[in-house]
Order: sequence, then C-alpha cells, then structure tokens
Amino acid sequence: MLNFFDSLTRDIPSQFNGKPNLTVYHRALARQLDELRLFYVLLEVLRGLQRAEGAQLDGIGDIVVLSRRDAFALSHIANQDVPMTDETYRLYLAWKIALNTTDCTQKDVYGALKMFWQTSPLYYSEDVNYPATIIFTTPALSPEDNAALLLTAPKVKAAGVALRVVANTETAFDHTAYMGGFAWHISTLHITEEATP
Repeated sequence: MLNFFDSLTRDIPSQFNGKPNLTVYHRALARQLDELRLFYVLLEVLRGLQRAEGAQLDGIGDIVVLSRRDAFALSHIANQDVPMTDETYRLYLAWKIALNTTDCTQKDVYGALKMFWQTSPLYYSEDVNYPATIIFTTPALSPEDNAALLLTAPKVKAAGVALRVVANTETAFDHTAYMGGFAWHISTLHITEEATP
C-alpha cells in the first residue's frame, strides 16, 4: 500500500530535501492522508454488497428499493420459507441489482436464474412453436435437487419476451406392472415440470 510520506518527499524539489520544518509538515499531512485512504478502503470493502452486514445491508436495500420485508415476501411467494438472514438477503439484493441494471439479454436472464440455482447447468434453447420465448431446461435431476427452487425463483425477462423454465426430474423406484398377462419392470419415472412467469 502506498505510503503518502514517501510519495510527498519524492515529489518535492531537491533543494527542499532534509529541511526539518518541511519534513514535520509532510509527516503530519501524510498521516492524515493515510488515515483518510484507510477510511475509504474500509468504506468500500465493508459497505459493499459482499461484506455488508445488518444495517449496512439494509442501507443497500434502501438504495436498490428492496427491503428485507419485501425480500421475505418474494421468498414466501417462491415457497422458500427460509429466515431472511444477511446471506439470504444479500442474494435477493444481488438479484434486484441485476433486475435494476439488466439489458435482458439471454446472458443477463441466465445470470439472474443462476443466482438462485447452482445445482445443475441450465441449457438455453429456442422453439419455433414458441416465438419470442427464451427456454431454459435442466438435465435430469433427482428429487433431492429440489427443482422447485428453480421453478419458483424470481425471474428477469424483457417485456414482450416469454420465459419458460423446464426442470426434468427422475425418480427411481422399483415397481412391476402387470397387464394382459405380461409383466413390465419400471425402475425410473421421468417427470417434466415447467414454470412460465
């Protein structure tokens, strides 16, 4: 980290080097400038979204217009009844910042979904049967992956563009079906769930 005293003594003309009054003045000025720089570094680090806590995080919520209560209501709508801790609130604030600043490109929409879904990749596709529609699908998920989190996550999309999120889940079970004297052994049930905001 830059020391202001070294910087100040380097920048003065050589005929003033070693002058005691000037050195005392530079030390006093450098100490204050070092404290000021430290203050701004801490301000940037501790009050940024990634490290802010409590009231500072609520202040960021005031700026982006999403209070803890509003974030909790969003989580309740999404069937994610979790306590609104700083970590959870930080996630909703990141989503709201993305919502406020997005151009709604496919990359922006994907990024907003991935804030809430890190379990598996999301595959982008388009379908001629669904014009002006962004479609994201998952690979086969197990019930433990909780696809409902993806389907109920807050969505970001452009006006006039539809967004389809398709979660493919597979449930393993052991069952034998009998029909007309024949027996079939079924070991996997494949279910497709879809959410369209």
